[in-house]
Amino acid sequence: MSRHREEEKSSCAYYGLDVMMGKVTMDSKEMIKRAMQDERNAARYYRYLAEKTHCREEKDILICIRTDEQRHYCMLRDLYEEETGEKYEINKIRVKRPAEYEEGLRNAVCEELDGIASYERLAYALPSIKQKEVICCILNEEREHAQKLAAICKRAKKYCTCDKCRHTHS
Repeated sequence: MSRHREEEKSSCAYYGLDVMMGKVTMDSKEMIKRAMQDERNAARYYRYLAEKTHCREEKDILICIRTDEQRHYCMLRDLYEEETGEKYEINKIRVKRPAEYEEGLRNAVCEELDGIASYERLAYALPSIKQKEVICCILNEEREHAQKLAAICKRAKKYCTCDKCRHTHS
């Protein structure tokens, strides 16, 4: 790869990020909006999963994660308003319900991992330390969510009594 190409690839613009003069730019504003939508969707999804489990411990974990996602949404909303001077709310929630609880857990782990990657990009895109700290707080909690959900998935598969799982785990 040529030196010019390497420099170009390492720049923010190559990754679709544009940070100028300490302000949140259009690209990072859109990233915050997307993150707000994801957090709203996730909160609804975890409420749905909590309703589907019969295990009190899993229900408590899912409700706790849901509460975190709602708080993340508020943190992002406040960050957006502080940095842009504009109010922005997500009113439409889009959640695809899984056919089975275990499938929902697996999807949730994948969504949390995708969220981690998105928050890493967003933290890189934001110009101020304060903004980055807000995103890193959310990012760390998303990592915890992924770990907790993966543990629930592992336990659910281990103790599942369906014919498909019984053949592989009994």
